[in-house]
Amino acid sequence: MLALSGVAKRYPNGLAALSGIDLAIDPGAIVAVVGASGCGKSTLLRLVAGLDRATSGTVAVAGHPVDGPGEDVGVVFQEPRLMPWLTVEANIRFGLGRLPKAEAARRAAEAIARVGLAGFASAWPRQLSGGMAQRVAIARALVAKPKVLLLDEPFSALDTFTRRDLHQHLLDIWGWLRPTMMLVTHDIDEALALADRVVVLAGRPGRIVADVAVPLPRADRAGAPELQRLREAVLSSLAVPRDAAPDRDAGAAGARVSAIPVTI
Repeated sequence: MLALSGVAKRYPNGLAALSGIDLAIDPGAIVAVVGASGCGKSTLLRLVAGLDRATSGTVAVAGHPVDGPGEDVGVVFQEPRLMPWLTVEANIRFGLGRLPKAEAARRAAEAIARVGLAGFASAWPRQLSGGMAQRVAIARALVAKPKVLLLDEPFSALDTFTRRDLHQHLLDIWGWLRPTMMLVTHDIDEALALADRVVVLAGRPGRIVADVAVPLPRADRAGAPELQRLREAVLSSLAVPRDAAPDRDAGAAGARVSAIPVTI
């Protein structure tokens, strides 16, 4: 469903953000991307979303090159980014302008119910808690039923209890539509709780240094000894020195990174 091949990103000022990124994600899979600040996690997500373009390499969704934002890809950002002059329902329906009003209303109502906000359709963003606002943002991203859902640290500003609640809501929604999901997070425990795979980025430019499969059923992960081993594997990968790969675009950098184990 999602394929990146030889992807590199270098900005006009010469800063190389990503280099030699090769990544394939199956339909319906959840992949978490972790790494230290500045390693290119959010840049990677923006390339997949079509909000920015790679300097070299290809990004494709369902076999089609990404050349800009599209309905096949939904995005949830760190902040809910709700429009304060629109109600919850209107915020969710905002991207459905091309649909008949009745169908847009039906989809919005279904999405509101799925994120546990029944009864809040007429509420204003200022009346919502942080967790509720982020639920609206998730519903807005999903109402168009995208093939790929991208989440850029969507729970980082929330308290622990709200985060856990939203984790379950997210998994419930994923079970409803089964989109392919890419979650960018600093939280290794969050990544291991939600994802089928944890992809580790390191260096500057960022490159993949590990791809950790999480084989345990999600219902069995809490407190599982195997999860601690996986956590240590991710932490070990994050310890790769920043200068382990040269500051080059795809090609030479990709060859250098191939010496680093990428499957654990």
